[in-house]
Amino acid sequence: MNASVERILAFGECIAGFSEPEPLIDQFRILVQSLGFAQFIISGLPWEGFDFRHLMAGSNVPEDWLEVYVDNDYLRDDAIARAALVNTAPFTWQAAKRKFAISARALEIAEGWEAHGCRDGITFPFLDPHNRMAVASIMTDRKVAIAPHLVIILQGIMPMVYDRFWQLEAGKREQLAQLSGREVEVLKLVSGGKRLHEIAAILNVSFSTVRHHLRTASEKLGGTSLPHTVAAAIFSRQI
Repeated sequence: MNASVERILAFGECIAGFSEPEPLIDQFRILVQSLGFAQFIISGLPWEGFDFRHLMAGSNVPEDWLEVYVDNDYLRDDAIARAALVNTAPFTWQAAKRKFAISARALEIAEGWEAHGCRDGITFPFLDPHNRMAVASIMTDRKVAIAPHLVIILQGIMPMVYDRFWQLEAGKREQLAQLSGREVEVLKLVSGGKRLHEIAAILNVSFSTVRHHLRTASEKLGGTSLPHTVAAAIFSRQI
């Protein structure tokens, strides 16, 4: 067994032993870099209008690029994100760009990634424990070169890292007050894409009552925005 395989398998075995999310992600960064990939990102795939950073388990992508990416709503036209929606197997960034980077905006996004050291990479699509789509990407400033058997092993580890991260995050929130039944109902409807006036009609309550439930839920979960509150509720396993 070569050293790369041993490192990956050892990491898989020790995932359950982490008690805090930060050391888990730090060790994952070390693993990724040992395989020749400088950057990574592990995140849920958000629904329209949702800031994916609230679903992100970990990343060492430059913050300034992530801010530009979110502010310009690049996710909708990013060749990598589009490829992740139609693939269940790992794929390279170069392959995704050849197929999906066909508009001027998509090419602009690809150039932005390259300017931040992500010329190529491998993306691993998977479903999280809530059956929601998530991805893990490892990136490099050169053409990807990695043995196929390592890709297979990483494909098994990526969902484990994501799930373990959110298990640990949920554990950190155990001291938080539990959401009420109505707060859970409201947040479930928000996560399903319903607007506040629609939620009011569905629950037969006033618009101000819906806003009240969202405000109290946000206070309980430490949410800094509505998407952040929904993400916190999801990953504390309350909705």
